[in-house]
Amino acid sequence: MVVDTCLAIWACHVDRDPVADATYAPWKVADLCLDLLCRLRSEGYHVAMSEDLCGEWQDQLFCQRDRTAVEHGRRQYARDWYMSLERRGRIRGVDVSAHRLMGDHLSDVQRKDAHMVESALASDHRILSRDTSVRVEWEDACQAIPPPIIMLEEPSISRIMWGDPAVHGSRLLEWLTRGAPVDASLLLIGGGQADSGTVSKGDR
Repeated sequence: MVVDTCLAIWACHVDRDPVADATYAPWKVADLCLDLLCRLRSEGYHVAMSEDLCGEWQDQLFCQRDRTAVEHGRRQYARDWYMSLERRGRIRGVDVSAHRLMGDHLSDVQRKDAHMVESALASDHRILSRDTSVRVEWEDACQAIPPPIIMLEEPSISRIMWGDPAVHGSRLLEWLTRGAPVDASLLLIGGGQADSGTVSKGDR
């Protein structure tokens, strides 16, 4: 499973603090992000990361940079979650060299998270992310007629299942419990067919 850093960051803002958590309302989505991280860990999933995606996790969780001490401190749960999976060997590096997406053929929004799509293409074609605008951009590309250049170069993008807690709600928890099987409603192609079934325990 590919997990976006934004999902982990939302999971750290469930206290309903009107100031510190204001950016992460609605809070029920933050609660669900937390539940999804817990379910990923309890169900034995591995998290697939390219070198670029791993770098984003390191930057967002472990480097304070221009973030306030309060904001950096509130990300402690996400750091603990990441390290707990890393200790168990469940952060899995993936080679995306065969799936590099050409930047010239991407929109600015697509380019921002291209490393997440590359990681999905190099693993099990499954993504969890809270970034609805990015999902919509890729969904539009998959359904466009005629297809954009990026879809002609990498048509398997349409087979990616992209779960967004703000869009798909709590049924994502059941989906994870069932082994993240093929679900047409999560496909970027919008009800198309995918050729991979349930993710086995050993391959999560």
